[in-house]
Amino acid sequence: MFQYHGYLVELEYREYKLPESFPCIALLQGEFSFSPGSSGPLTYLHFHNCVEIGICHAGGKDLYVEDSHERFCTGDISVIPPYTIHISQNREGQEGEDCEYLYFSPEELLKPFYPNGIPEHLLWYNRNQGCSCVFPMERFRVLYQLIISVFDELRRKRPYYHNTVRGLILAMMVELSRINGLENTVHSFERLRDMTPILPALELIGSNNATFITTAQLAGACHLSVAQFGRIFKQIMTQSPADYIRMVKLQKACELLYSTEMSILDIALESGFQSLSAFNRAFLKSYQKSPSKWRQEKCSVRKKNVRYSPYLPSVRSNL
Repeated sequence: MFQYHGYLVELEYREYKLPESFPCIALLQGEFSFSPGSSGPLTYLHFHNCVEIGICHAGGKDLYVEDSHERFCTGDISVIPPYTIHISQNREGQEGEDCEYLYFSPEELLKPFYPNGIPEHLLWYNRNQGCSCVFPMERFRVLYQLIISVFDELRRKRPYYHNTVRGLILAMMVELSRINGLENTVHSFERLRDMTPILPALELIGSNNATFITTAQLAGACHLSVAQFGRIFKQIMTQSPADYIRMVKLQKACELLYSTEMSILDIALESGFQSLSAFNRAFLKSYQKSPSKWRQEKCSVRKKNVRYSPYLPSVRSNL
């Protein structure tokens, strides 16, 4: 139990067991039961291991996300990044709900499009902690129509609907990137094609978490000289191999800072830095703040004393 907005609340980690073949779960009306959301004092918060997309067809709820409080009303879309503490409650005078929810792992669901990892400009869900999580239909009609189409496909389950859902979710991810101001000036599919000469190096970096990999090893994996590899890599990635490796390490560090209670030293070592001082210097240069300051700003509620509760579709639950 801990204090949140003046209330003593319990925190739960709800792990969604997503199917490997299609890592996506939809909670559709008529197929799942939801316990009535309380409109009284807060007693409970949770977070989970995947992206949550919600749509409110009618009614009104209060949505608490980390340290923010927003209204979730008819026509609104909610977007909750992984490992983000949140809860929705019925508003005073609103005793029913007409909502549907989608849970998915972007990395796994979009792997057929991006076998070597999701492009940087689609990683909005690793960056938008602290941004608005509610998107009204009137202002975000493209996003609304995409999500409506996703739920329609998942409800009707027509032949090959898995392929359609993957395509729609990719389009939705791009639209959310635009909304969050993270568009990439290079079209992702063109860039993926151009990456062919250095794909072995990118795979090596990804598989080893960029730990203790030298430029010579990366060049060798691509059957290029060090000079050729460096030139081609910078032309494609717009940064040197060393800068790219450092970025990958820092992305891993941010994930651990946000979603775990590991110490700064352990995170530095786990992310591939050889010392705490080297990690602090690199982090400060990239983010203009220390790792501890970044964690403090991004995580208004620390995830301690957490109750583990894997999701089972037959269990009635609060969202």
